[in-house]
Amino acid sequence: MSIQKFYYLVKFYLHNLKLFKSKKKDSTNIILIEYFEYFPSLISFSYFANILAKIHNAKIYCYNPRIIPSYKKIINFFNPKKIIFFIIYNSFNIEKLLYPKKISNFKDKTDFIFKKIFKNIKYNEDILKIKIFNVPVGECIYDEYLRLYLKPTINFNDKEFKKHLKDMINLFLFWDNYLKKKKLNL
Repeated sequence: MSIQKFYYLVKFYLHNLKLFKSKKKDSTNIILIEYFEYFPSLISFSYFANILAKIHNAKIYCYNPRIIPSYKKIINFFNPKKIIFFIIYNSFNIEKLLYPKKISNFKDKTDFIFKKIFKNIKYNEDILKIKIFNVPVGECIYDEYLRLYLKPTINFNDKEFKKHLKDMINLFLFWDNYLKKKKLNL
């Protein structure tokens, strides 16, 4: 990281600390902000999250949208780039970092939904039409697969894709369960 970039990050960090004085909220209201490693978006995230938190008397939680294995969380803990992002996020009153996890209790439900979805996939275009609980998620599943596996297209009969689809269903069930437990208003 260049000295100039570091200088501006420190300046931004100090600005946030001054502007967004940390006050632990007693509220059950939560603002969820996606953990996103792109410095320019952090400026708008910091303002947006704090304005929403003030309007709704809410805590600000940061979440990682993907399931990350425990060993990667440990590696991230020692990664200087990740540490800088965590420090910056912390500067605008993030109270908690949420990591979704694979939930074994959802295995039967995941398998049931997988079978129901997979029997309707005849062409790659059918992946784009996937809905879970009437929520369109096909485009996310398709794009995430291409990005994650660095593939130009999907072979839906491939074991890799089937595993990916099950993982995405489990991730959907995690967030569905989390949002229902927290009784969040969307």
